[in-house]
Amino acid sequence: MVMTTHSSDNIYLEKNTYITAVTPEDFPSVLDVLETAFPDISRTFFYSLTFCDPWFQPHHCLAVKREEKIVSYLQLFDRSLIFGDKVIRFGGIGSVGTRPECRGRGYAEALIRQALNIMKRDGMQGSLLYTTIQPFYQRFGWQIIPNNEQIVSVSALKPLKPHAISSRRLHEDDFPSLHEIYTQRQTVLSGALIRNLSYWQARPQWMNHTPVIVLDQNRMAAYFYAAKYNLHEPVLTITEYGYHETDDAIIALLLGIMARKAEEMACTKIKSFFYPDSWMKTFLDAHGLVEEEKPYDYMMWSDVGNQPIQAALFEAAEQGRFLYWQTDAF
Repeated sequence: MVMTTHSSDNIYLEKNTYITAVTPEDFPSVLDVLETAFPDISRTFFYSLTFCDPWFQPHHCLAVKREEKIVSYLQLFDRSLIFGDKVIRFGGIGSVGTRPECRGRGYAEALIRQALNIMKRDGMQGSLLYTTIQPFYQRFGWQIIPNNEQIVSVSALKPLKPHAISSRRLHEDDFPSLHEIYTQRQTVLSGALIRNLSYWQARPQWMNHTPVIVLDQNRMAAYFYAAKYNLHEPVLTITEYGYHETDDAIIALLLGIMARKAEEMACTKIKSFFYPDSWMKTFLDAHGLVEEEKPYDYMMWSDVGNQPIQAALFEAAEQGRFLYWQTDAF
C-alpha cells in the first residue's frame, strides 16, 4: 500500500482513507473499534490501558480514518528499560485492532509502518510487543525473545504454606514500599522497566488485578501479581513478584503464599519467569521444585535505532539474564 503525506500531516493510503493521530474527540470511536475487534475484552480494559497510563501521549495514538470514520487503531507506548549499565528507550506496540468488516485492506500494516517511523524519529532504540500472531509481526522485523517459563506444582509447595495469615490486599500507603522493593531487587536485572512512584499510584486504575502483599511480622516483605489466563487450565501465572531480603525464609514464605493463592483459584500449577532471579533459582533448584520449563513465545523485540541491541538482548534472554514482567505488557 502506497502512503502519501499531505500538508496536514495526515498520511493518505487511498482516496478518503488516511492515517492520523487521534484527538480527544476520537476516543469514543477508538473504543468502539477495539470493542468490535476484541469482543472478549471489555471496553473498560482498553479505556484504563489508555487513559490511566501515567506516560500516556495522545500523539502516539494512531488511527486509520476511512471517510472520516475510524476503522483501525494502534497505540505506541513510550517506555524505558534497564539493559546492563544502559537505559534503553523503546516503543511498545499495543491495542492494534481493525473493524472486522475492514480487515484485509492493509490498514494495520500501514499503522505499524508509521509507528516504526515515529519510533525512529523520536530516538527510540527498539520496540517490544506481545502477540499470538508472531508470523505477522516477523514480516516487519520483530523476533521472538527466547524466554522460558518455569512451572512448579502447587502440591510441592504445600510444606511452605504458612499457618498464620501472612498476606493481605493492597493498601493506599503501600506504594512507597512496593517501589522500594522493585527498585532494590528488579533494577539489577536486564529488562526491568524504569518506574517511579507515579507509576505505582496509577497502576491499580489501569490494571485489572492488584498485588498480593506478603507480610513478615506485619511488615511488607514481598509482593506478587497473579492471573489465571486460561479458565480451562488449572495454572496460575505469576506475572510479577518482588521481595526485600535475599533470604531463604522470605522466599519460602513468598512461594507458600503463591501456593495458597493458587489453591484459592483452583490451580494445581504455578508458572512464572523464576530463573532470571538468581536467588529464587538457587532456592527452587536446591529443593527440586521446578517440574518443567516451557518456551514463552509471546514477547517479541525489534531493533529500531542506529545502535542495534537485539543480539545482546537475545543472548541475555537465552542465558536467563533478561526479565521483563508480564504486568508491563501492552
